[in-house]
Amino acid sequence: MTVEQLEKQIVDAQRAYYNKSPIMSDIEFDALVDQLTELNPDSPVLKNIGTDHTDGFAKVKHDIIMGSQAKANTAEDMNGFFTRNGKGLYIAQYKCDGCSIALNYKNGKFSTGVTRGDGTEGDDITRNVLLMKGLVQEMNTPYTGTVRGEILLDKKDKEKYFPDMKNCRNAASGIMKHLDGTDCDKLTIRVYDAQFQDKTKSFMEQIKLQQWLKDQGFIVAEYVWFDTTRMKNPGQEAIELIRTEFSEYNSSNRDYDIDGLVFKKNEIDMHDIQTEMRPKTMIALKPKFTPVNTTLRNIEWNVKNGTVTPVAVFDPVEIEGSTVQRAGMSNIGLLEYLGMEIGHEITVIKANMIIPKVIADVTTGKFLTGYEY
Repeated sequence: MTVEQLEKQIVDAQRAYYNKSPIMSDIEFDALVDQLTELNPDSPVLKNIGTDHTDGFAKVKHDIIMGSQAKANTAEDMNGFFTRNGKGLYIAQYKCDGCSIALNYKNGKFSTGVTRGDGTEGDDITRNVLLMKGLVQEMNTPYTGTVRGEILLDKKDKEKYFPDMKNCRNAASGIMKHLDGTDCDKLTIRVYDAQFQDKTKSFMEQIKLQQWLKDQGFIVAEYVWFDTTRMKNPGQEAIELIRTEFSEYNSSNRDYDIDGLVFKKNEIDMHDIQTEMRPKTMIALKPKFTPVNTTLRNIEWNVKNGTVTPVAVFDPVEIEGSTVQRAGMSNIGLLEYLGMEIGHEITVIKANMIIPKVIADVTTGKFLTGYEY
């Protein structure tokens, strides 16, 4: 595939993703980005972010650009990040699987809520943000600047109010753009960053910034401290941490969805954050999926507590160090959607690095988009 073809596919996929009609899975998208990065690391497409504009909402310029994090999947990627930024203290914070929002404040009072958009301007959805849980309308300090967060639909609220929605993120992205604000009170904002409008002012450390956000009354995305000072292989330690966070137990007991961990250097470089679309002092570590093709041999049926769940049985394959030949399917509708039949070639991954999952039927050409971790 040529550079031009890769760029077109990535742009089309970004546009579709941010307009809630994804045309490919995260795995396929990341693979395209990796390929383009290798062929043309200076491509302007790699620096751009898709738009999430919706008619009916005014477009507003951001006071401070809203970039995104560079991504890592391996211990080698993480060791490169730690080498560039030096040994010392970092935080590893949940990368909330929601929709980015900039909460703007003037003298401590909430003024506007703007979506990320293309990073330089987004949609003004203030009237909807005012209905959401987690919004602090008035701080206890005369702060003027932006607080960054994610709009999320918590798992319990999805099950209670929107059981037929495909997943929490897609539901949240649609609800937050309801022109009449319907159901926006079911959404929750979790925050992770703040930046003064006056660029001569700055928070100095993540440890103080995160505590400050809590003191103002915000719901802060959970985080742990990650000290690389005495670590021989901090990249591998980071991989072990994300394996723990994405274990079946932790995933099922978490109130909301995450799609990775964001590692941030404790010492804050505001120039880096305010001027770079992909700041060098932070990186998003996401689970590495290894898609493997195999042949579907049978469909078995698992009956538990009156619920019947299909189980795909396929030719044994090696995925991330173990042999896999069975994968539970969430419901019969998934089989029908993919068009799966005995003898078809299918694609299997280990979701969250642990759970076998069928994500595509190669024979029919259909794949899952927006599948949950």
